[in-house]
Amino acid sequence: MSTELPGPEAETTDAVDPCRVLDDLRELVAFPSTGGSAAELEVQRWCADRLAGLGADVDLWPLDLAALRADSDYPQEEVDRRAAYGCVATWPGDEDGPPALVLAGHTDVVPAGDPTAWRTDPYELRVEDGVAYGRGACDMKGGLAAVLGAVAAVHGAGVRLRQPLAVHCVVAEEDGGLGAFAALRRGYTGSACVIAEPTAGALVTATPAP
Repeated sequence: MSTELPGPEAETTDAVDPCRVLDDLRELVAFPSTGGSAAELEVQRWCADRLAGLGADVDLWPLDLAALRADSDYPQEEVDRRAAYGCVATWPGDEDGPPALVLAGHTDVVPAGDPTAWRTDPYELRVEDGVAYGRGACDMKGGLAAVLGAVAAVHGAGVRLRQPLAVHCVVAEEDGGLGAFAALRRGYTGSACVIAEPTAGALVTATPAP
């Protein structure tokens, strides 16, 4: 790791644990969290526990699906979903106000399809030649594991935050975005947000509509 960064940045970078990131990815992939499944609920509970272990104030709440579906801006769904959880974790800063940064990732995946098309169980992570394989490993449990690795490094380095930091773990991205919508409706915002969605390594920037 680079030591050319200034104090807290270098300490945080040095605290990143790639092995733990891979372990988190392995555990996340093990959840067959397709939209509307019981595993979609279970993986959110796993995220809440993991984030609480990193010293965050965690809000894990059952989504009021009826109210969200009645909202004029409801983003629609494509699966039969009778229950869902929201999960937002926040670390306080020295200054009050909304988080300066939100790190966001979705926990749902599309179905694995024909099991005979997979060399191994799609919900069992396989690492080969430095590449991780498994349903959702790319989209986007790998990104979510990286988010967890980043906040774990901040926590492990004992960095003092100037402003709050938040992580949003959301469901239903694959069929409309209900989880992110629910977090916004619950009042969770931030000055900036990084979404760990796979983009072939390209940075995609966007700003809210005026």
